[in-house]
Amino acid sequence: MSKIIAKNIYILRKDLRIHERYLENSKFFYFWNEDNFEKEKRGKRYKDFIKKELLKLKKNIEEKGGEVEIVTGGIIQSIETLVSPSSLGNIIIQKQYLPWEVEEEDFLQKKFPQKVLIEENHFLLASPGEILKEDGKPYVVFTPFYKKWQKVVFNKKFFDTNDKNQLEEYKKFFDKKIKSYGKDRDYPWKEGTSYFSRYLNCGVISPVSILNKTLSLDSQDLNEELFIRQLAWRDFYYHLYFYFPNVLKDSFKEKYKEIYWENNQEFFEKWKKGKTGYPIVDAGIRQLLEEGFMHNRLRMITASFLTKDLLVDWKKGEEFFMEHLEDGDLVLNNGGWQWSASTGSDAQPYFRIFNPVSQSEKFDSDGIYIKKYIPELKNVPKKYINEPWKMSLDEQKIFGVIIGKDYPFPIVNHKEQRLKALELYKI
Repeated sequence: MSKIIAKNIYILRKDLRIHERYLENSKFFYFWNEDNFEKEKRGKRYKDFIKKELLKLKKNIEEKGGEVEIVTGGIIQSIETLVSPSSLGNIIIQKQYLPWEVEEEDFLQKKFPQKVLIEENHFLLASPGEILKEDGKPYVVFTPFYKKWQKVVFNKKFFDTNDKNQLEEYKKFFDKKIKSYGKDRDYPWKEGTSYFSRYLNCGVISPVSILNKTLSLDSQDLNEELFIRQLAWRDFYYHLYFYFPNVLKDSFKEKYKEIYWENNQEFFEKWKKGKTGYPIVDAGIRQLLEEGFMHNRLRMITASFLTKDLLVDWKKGEEFFMEHLEDGDLVLNNGGWQWSASTGSDAQPYFRIFNPVSQSEKFDSDGIYIKKYIPELKNVPKKYINEPWKMSLDEQKIFGVIIGKDYPFPIVNHKEQRLKALELYKI
């Protein structure tokens, strides 16, 4: 492996796209670092997805005359074997925020003084420090954060990352699905969301492209505003983490650090396998296991069920999601789990406990989503699809599913568990 002489190098991390302005004068490197994957609790799904996107990017860059090298090992351990400091141009790297990523940036700046360019406003739309209250303190509630975020972000001039043409999902969403985003996004069977998350989190597409495209639309109605809010939530959770890094280890709300979770291992194992007896919960988990993805409404339902019905520590569910999600992001996943468990900064109130049956009736009343992932229930009629245990034995035989044999009875009684949860949080 020869050293790079008299050329810029661009270190790819969570920005796996063609960077046109650096294409002619830079060599691109990606460091495949298993240690970092382990620190971020990455599972096989994510790594397989990253590998696929990385190889696709390598091919695209090389077709444009660029160079890409994939290095096994970390930046800190490997960079000196690749570059000649005396004749090196610049090292370009996108700003990231996890401790080991910051450590990499600090190392490069010390090792190659005056030669490291750290690019901001490509992974997040607003960097920590840009959205602060009048007293200089960070926001811990989303709504005022969002109001300030809009003023800051909408007045910025972003460099166009020109990455949207790589994604079929991009065209599909902006050509059609965004027009009904507001009314369709909560219904998992409608597939009304963008499915951008897996591409955003590894940088195949940047939030800049998504924001610019959304703001360029002629309609500019509630659908666009609701979609832009999702980008702001993404920034919000990263800002919270930046100022309160301990959220990755424990509850944001101090008093909820003392919750004594029951942590029934048998319940947890059944939840992880999609065998709780509550169809909407089980369908969500089975989608995750089959596809490495779960609809956002189902993420909230399954997380609420684990913490407030099964009384299992949210950190166990958080780790399970990271193990299986293709779009898993340590900070965003943590924010979502702490919201559902009511332990986060701007979380749902602890007494708001999703009823899995009413959630199912509201968002999958015909059982379209449930039947897709739970074939045992494929013949169950609408009347029973959300509560199949209410069928008589004769009806079960007619519809080809015996509850307790082919599909489980509910492992807990929601009404009883709800009362337990309310007591659990009164500390």
